[in-house]
Amino acid sequence: MIHVLTKAALKIIFFLKEIFLLNKVGKNAISIGKLPSLYALRFFPKTNFIAPFALGRTIRGLSFSKNLMKDPFGRVCAHLVEKKSIDGFAENLYEAYLHEKGTSVSDLLGLPNDNNRENFPSWSLVLPWDELSLEEKQKNYSNAFITNRSSNGHNFSSGELFYSLEGAESQAHQTYKLYESIVLNGIKTSNKWPRINILIDGDKWVWMMSGEGNHRAYLFYLFGEEKIYSQIDQVVKKQDSSKWPNVINNTYSREEAELIFDRAFNGSSPVRGIV
Repeated sequence: MIHVLTKAALKIIFFLKEIFLLNKVGKNAISIGKLPSLYALRFFPKTNFIAPFALGRTIRGLSFSKNLMKDPFGRVCAHLVEKKSIDGFAENLYEAYLHEKGTSVSDLLGLPNDNNRENFPSWSLVLPWDELSLEEKQKNYSNAFITNRSSNGHNFSSGELFYSLEGAESQAHQTYKLYESIVLNGIKTSNKWPRINILIDGDKWVWMMSGEGNHRAYLFYLFGEEKIYSQIDQVVKKQDSSKWPNVINNTYSREEAELIFDRAFNGSSPVRGIV
């Protein structure tokens, strides 16, 4: 019953946002990244939002507009769109795989080997505000990864789970298929919207890709779109850093958590790996 009521309430908020144009922000909120009026309603979790790429961050916490080439997947997607060819996509992505293979969470973030982080592979990384712990991510991610990549033609015949050339080729063909669809049919929205998190620091905000729709986000931006239709997963406020799940459980100190937040907020340094 509670679940039904929650869904009904979200539909009402969704409807109100559409009617009163609260599913987007004005030019001032985009140009200087200042929090818009009624931001709590605009940024209500699990509701729709038209996110401007000017304030966007990739899943790796890098600015779409300023630092996309620091994101390995951003680079291969940019090459694909520029050259209109899949040639070199898998090879360049595989090179990024090999660079990351064997690294730990501490290595990836450039943090000290404290709190047992050096014992967790980089693919098990969780952000300070994530609900999942390192242990939960390490335990569950392999199965989720296999399910996701198998649906896109990856059969894992090489025996390497995360960092194989076969996996890079699967990513290449999935991305090229989407690229061809955009070329032939234009950019279309769907019911399965890309997911984002809103990051807030004082009176400023940005948004960052979450777990769904990342291929679309890269390509939409590279095709010149100024915005992306999305759904908000979470609103993350820097002022609440002491309450973030992976600060409470001592995976990160508050200072480390805020450093990671600042990297994503500024969009200049990666906070996730390629896998």
